[in-house]
Amino acid sequence: MASAVSFFPVEETSKLAALMNCEADIQTLLDAQNYDEVYLKFAKNSGALLDAVPPKDLEKVYNLLIAIVSQAKQDDLPDLVPSIINPIVSSSAENAQQKLKVLSNLYNSLESTSHIRYTVFLAIIQLAAQSNELDVLVPTLPQLESFFPVWGVELDESRRMILLLSEVLGNDDEFLNQSYEYLIKYLKTYPQSKNAYPRQVQDTAVKAVKQALRLPAVTNFSDLYALGPVVSLKGTNADLMALVEIFVSGDVKAYRAFTKKHPSFAKDNGFDDAALLKKIRLLTLASTACGVSANDGKSELLFSTVSAALEVDNVDVEEWIVNGIRSGLIDGRINQVNKLVVISRATHRVFGEKQWDLLSDRLSTWGDNLKDLLQVIQNAKQAAANQQQQQQQ
Repeated sequence: MASAVSFFPVEETSKLAALMNCEADIQTLLDAQNYDEVYLKFAKNSGALLDAVPPKDLEKVYNLLIAIVSQAKQDDLPDLVPSIINPIVSSSAENAQQKLKVLSNLYNSLESTSHIRYTVFLAIIQLAAQSNELDVLVPTLPQLESFFPVWGVELDESRRMILLLSEVLGNDDEFLNQSYEYLIKYLKTYPQSKNAYPRQVQDTAVKAVKQALRLPAVTNFSDLYALGPVVSLKGTNADLMALVEIFVSGDVKAYRAFTKKHPSFAKDNGFDDAALLKKIRLLTLASTACGVSANDGKSELLFSTVSAALEVDNVDVEEWIVNGIRSGLIDGRINQVNKLVVISRATHRVFGEKQWDLLSDRLSTWGDNLKDLLQVIQNAKQAAANQQQQQQQ
């Protein structure tokens, strides 16, 4: 049964068909009111527009195509839309911005709950990556995962898009941190399991671990280490996991021992030993800052303690403390006269039972202090009220 038709401007439709070199066929189908085949013909021949239309007119012509094809039955769109987007994605990187606008317009023409939006957005990611236009894509990513349930995306589909995003973002040094974040999101979709994970998942886990070690901004290794696919690497990548364990809770001394035992490991795995040493020193600084005794919520960390823990000269300690503050691992105030730093906050690398107990104690202390403060305020209010009453008498 042919679908209803509400938009077939004769002149524009004829020109569009001529650009696709199928004018006679389209006219025959229109005369027979076989509109379903008209939509199909336009969609399947749409790739011809990429060569037939000047770049400045590409968006306008495709908008006409989209307006026509969008009248097709909803059940037919999953077959029609790929016929439109595939030639665009597989074409050369020329005129990428115009092509991205076309895909964006196609995306916006679909109902907000349409699963086909997933297909179009996947094409946008691919085209943006191929044409080095990732800057166009990145601002939309924070909301992306909230669309998955709206589009009715299945788990395998969400994994495919998340992994693709990690891959394309990883090809640009500017977006390496975001690439790592998507690797973690991908691995989190797999539950903790004692069974073997698929090879692709294991390979992705190895990639995530190596990314975490390489990226200066990554300082939280405990969450990574707890992921099921990462845990599974203990049986297949024992040395790599031993190194990760050092970055989870070890120190400079442990790292030195590892490199002594495995002198070629860093080079064989594409790591920069100097960069790894810098990172473990910063993490050791955080642990050392957490370990000093607290006094009224603040801790004093001697330069000599830092020098010994980080295995650096005393003259370099202040620089390492500044680096620790810049990295966000610690907050504090340097006292150059007394050769110490007053720590106001330090990042716990592993948040276990001991850390929960410490947090509970601090919350209790804060609660008691607040009660005392409220009592002081209440007493002051009562005293003011009594004084006012006496003056009135």
